[in-house]
Amino acid sequence: MSDDQFRAKLDVFKMVNDHYRNDFQLFWQRTNFFLLVEAGLLGFFVTKLQTVELRQFFTVVVCLSGAALSVIWFLVAVSAIRWIDTWRHEVVRIDSDINPYKSFSTGENLTPEKWMFHLRFRPEVMSAWLPLLFLVVWVFLAVLPIL
Repeated sequence: MSDDQFRAKLDVFKMVNDHYRNDFQLFWQRTNFFLLVEAGLLGFFVTKLQTVELRQFFTVVVCLSGAALSVIWFLVAVSAIRWIDTWRHEVVRIDSDINPYKSFSTGENLTPEKWMFHLRFRPEVMSAWLPLLFLVVWVFLAVLPIL
């Protein structure tokens, strides 16, 4: 491989790696935003709705808003994880082509059984389940007055 070819591949690697890192950063920023909004809405529910005269109406409105936000958060998180995985595979593929030490591909060289375990317990995958936990809480809070 000539120096020009190597430099071109290295530039592509840098671009793909930057995109991968940017998607990770955006994922955590979005997660923090949704978590803050959900926690604020839940805090409002717990503190303010105990004194409001139209408590039953506002309970339904706040719980439906929280549940809808949880669903949107989950869909955004799943979509982001798909893009993170796409860019992660590209980084590994290009790394195995240009890096003699294969820094990225060594860590990703897992058997299918180990890969499924690794995939389930990555931090971004585990945090994508958090919106569903909030969804369960909102449904419980909405149904609680009926019970």
